Amino acid sequence: MTAARRLGAIAVLLLVASCGRGGWEREACEQAKPQPPGTATLTLAGGRTALLHVPEAYDGTEEYPLVFSWHGYGSNAADHLAYADFRPLAESERFLVVVPQGAGTPTRFNLGAGIVGDTDDVAFANEILDRVATDYCLDDTRVYSAGVSNGGGMSALLACREPQRFAAIGMNALLLLPEPCASPPPAVLGMMGNADLVVPFQGGRVNCCDGWPIAPAAETMARWAQHAGCDGDGREKEIADHVDRTTWDGCDRGVEVQYYVIDGGGHTWPGGPDTSQLGPTNQEIDASKVMWDFFKRFTT
Repeated sequence: MTAARRLGAIAVLLLVASCGRGGWEREACEQAKPQPPGTATLTLAGGRTALLHVPEAYDGTEEYPLVFSWHGYGSNAADHLAYADFRPLAESERFLVVVPQGAGTPTRFNLGAGIVGDTDDVAFANEILDRVATDYCLDDTRVYSAGVSNGGGMSALLACREPQRFAAIGMNALLLLPEPCASPPPAVLGMMGNADLVVPFQGGRVNCCDGWPIAPAAETMARWAQHAGCDGDGREKEIADHVDRTTWDGCDRGVEVQYYVIDGGGHTWPGGPDTSQLGPTNQEIDASKVMWDFFKRFTT
């Protein structure tokens, strides 16, 4: 190998090393914040809790992104950690995962306007985020929120109330655009099965939780695209035999809106464990990976 080729190869290796896993250059923390790896319980003011998963590679010296993962109505943090499982991706891509525990009976999160709860769960999310930022080496420009059903609604609420803290959000099995909603919003991904047994895909009243009304899924995602200032009507593409994706780009602040339709999909997490009582679970895509691949392209 010539000297010039050796220098070129070294330059490429240095570039790859500087970017690291996750596709971006990670910043070092001014002060190391080591914490043990694995899953631990965070207990917050008032006694509310959340589970936090820390990858094996975390040593507190470089900044890690954070993914919130919100459970559905009647579920809990422990079950949801395994159901919408971001942990394998967190290990390979090096990010933190926090799974908040809902309140009340049945357990749930308050989406505002009298919808299933009376707690201030936006304040709860901010308290968790502040705690993680204090105790862990956090990249606060790469904080994301994912959720299923009632938890998907929490992601929507955070997009509208805290867009300066969340770079992108993902909703599955419940698509909402809360009002009022800050502008411009973060990047938004919505995912819905057209055979959902709980939340009607074509709109109507939800088959639980006092039967509050919901708009058609496609209408909600088109409104998100309009709210984000995106160009045109979106581009549709078949991702798998039973999965179509519509993408709106040219949006304000360089964000994007994506809408996945799962043909025959139920009130379920694609790629997750089978929950036949809630309808079919599509295994052609992995919702956790789809959301993470979307999230990591955006910063606040």
